[in-house]
Amino acid sequence: MRIRFIIPGDIDTPTGGYRYDRAIIAEWRREGVDVDLVSLPGSYPDPTDKARETALAIIAGCAPADIAVIDGLAGGCSPALMHRLAQELPVVALVHHPLGLESGLDEEAGKRLLALEAEGLAAARLIITTSPATRAAVHQIFQRPLSEIHAILPGVERRAGSAREETRRFRTRRPLRILSVGSISERKGHDLMIAALGAVHARDPLLSWHLDLLGAPEFNPPLFERLKAMAKEHGIAGQITFHGAVDEKTLERFYDDADVFALASRFEGYGMVYAEAIVRGLPVIATRAGAIPDTVPEVAGLLVPPDDVPALAEALFAMLSDDALRQGKQAGAIASAPDFPGWGSSARDFLSILEAI
Repeated sequence: MRIRFIIPGDIDTPTGGYRYDRAIIAEWRREGVDVDLVSLPGSYPDPTDKARETALAIIAGCAPADIAVIDGLAGGCSPALMHRLAQELPVVALVHHPLGLESGLDEEAGKRLLALEAEGLAAARLIITTSPATRAAVHQIFQRPLSEIHAILPGVERRAGSAREETRRFRTRRPLRILSVGSISERKGHDLMIAALGAVHARDPLLSWHLDLLGAPEFNPPLFERLKAMAKEHGIAGQITFHGAVDEKTLERFYDDADVFALASRFEGYGMVYAEAIVRGLPVIATRAGAIPDTVPEVAGLLVPPDDVPALAEALFAMLSDDALRQGKQAGAIASAPDFPGWGSSARDFLSILEAI
């Protein structure tokens, strides 16, 4: 089988969606599957008319394939492209989360994106989502039969040689290291995290902690500047380090050095970083937004309502100040780690769906 895998922009873009695409493609190629990666230039999910024309021209010049998989960030806003593809070969849409549910959109923009996505998805033979919660959302929003929507969970990597799972020791050192991983965007809730940590600091200035925030600032430079200003306003700028995007080896070191993982996302179609934290034996603080409750079991973390700074502050204070609570959640993470699939099994499940078309 020859698979044409279509993405917007650079496959190495440091987001969870692109990591999913990279990992699935790598596993398929490792198994000898012929994958033709096609990158569409432009600013998705809001490409210019010229970018849309360029995309159609690129698709017209592609080598023959048996099936097309198109990332929803490109296909969801490009109905003409989806229908053009469907005239040539079966199309499978990979939906990480409905585009109109992105945080920070006004109501009109959200409705416009959902309308475009509905028109584009009508051309897809099947839809792959990254979680049962996203599968249910796609079914509800776009009225596609559940038989035409599948959930293929992201995999996790379990690398030998670092502190994780049963080998992770519980640490009572100070300052406790809080790790937060997510691109600088409204959806990741970094503003909520800084506000909540400001409340923790006001409650107990002697409580010793440090936040390592990893995320590419180029997705929203004004927000990045606002986050730095917020840290200063709350008097905690010295307790937060903005590291930007990092490579995989560096990210692994941050996981190994962390005591707690915390990310206050306003929505997640799955939440790969939560799973990665759990398999490394880290207790988690998160929200109940989107698919997060399916990803983070209660034994491994504290979940609070989205956009609720007081509840987030209370969870952070409890996890940072109560060693017994933190140790119990760490034990829960270690116990939950085997429940998460590896990338090999996720890629095989994905491929079996394509082969059945």
